[in-house]
Amino acid sequence: MRIHINQAVPGCVLVNDIYAVNETPVVKKQTALTEHLVDIIKQFLVEYIEVKPVLVNGDPFSPAEEAETATERRQPVFEDVYDTAVEAHEAMWHSWTAGAPIEMKKARAVIAPLLEDIEGNASLIFTSYQFAEQEKYESHHAVSVALLAALLAKKHGCSQKEWLGAALAGLLCDASLARVSAAERQKAKKHPIQSYQMAKATGVLSDEVLLAILQHHEREDGSGYPLGMKGGKIYVLSSIVAAADMYHSMAGERLENEGKSAFHAMRELTMQSFGKLPPAVVETLTEQFITVMTGKKVQLADGSSASIVHLDRRDIEYPLVQLDKDGQVIQLNEKSAIHHVI
Repeated sequence: MRIHINQAVPGCVLVNDIYAVNETPVVKKQTALTEHLVDIIKQFLVEYIEVKPVLVNGDPFSPAEEAETATERRQPVFEDVYDTAVEAHEAMWHSWTAGAPIEMKKARAVIAPLLEDIEGNASLIFTSYQFAEQEKYESHHAVSVALLAALLAKKHGCSQKEWLGAALAGLLCDASLARVSAAERQKAKKHPIQSYQMAKATGVLSDEVLLAILQHHEREDGSGYPLGMKGGKIYVLSSIVAAADMYHSMAGERLENEGKSAFHAMRELTMQSFGKLPPAVVETLTEQFITVMTGKKVQLADGSSASIVHLDRRDIEYPLVQLDKDGQVIQLNEKSAIHHVI
């Protein structure tokens, strides 16, 4: 019988294998579920499973009504779950610094709660660079890149297995930087290989996820690193993770160092990515940015507030906005640009 994962109880026997991001089952068919195994299945965002009509002890299994399994408690807000993920990643980061291996159970636990409503939280994902604290930047960056990579992969038409893989690749692609001093990071062009080796050592990640980690700094024109690969040899998830990585880095850096917005960063990204990222991936990023930002409240450089009315991809830095103070609709320009999203 087909049941929601929340209806599963210890003793339920699986009819089918449960798969996630590789070809090895997370839980094999004929396995009797325990509370621990149910938690693991939930971490992979599996909603429905097939179980036998009798429990492992021979008793008949009668699942509770699905409505009875739904919690009525308030769902935690995105920012709270995001902060928890950053703290959990920070703990992993410190363990990697000390030489510990990647523990995939912990890595999945970091990101899984944030993937449950990834499209519903698209706006917050695109503005998560504004949450970043400098002392925990690596963890903020890893969580944000994971989320944006998953969202872009899903919107790009990738399967659930692929977009979940994009999330894991985004989360782990810089793992080896934990073992490099801050002063050396700008020169650490071998870190994709080292992160790939750390991830491969887990023994549970698919080749696609490992390739996305290895290739996330490769570029279509061969100007990337560590292997200088060119288009045709770069896996699509690698380019999606690269786009997410570039967006979060550039949006955060422009706001922190120059007081400029993500709209400025998007204009730069689309210019700099020409010939370096697949046009279809850049188009997915641009389309999602426009969808998310249309209607958003923003603060302008002069301190006034406005709502975005229209974004033109040809001049994405300067959208059409409606001023809050008098309702006037104006076209932004260099003298009246966006400072940040409210």
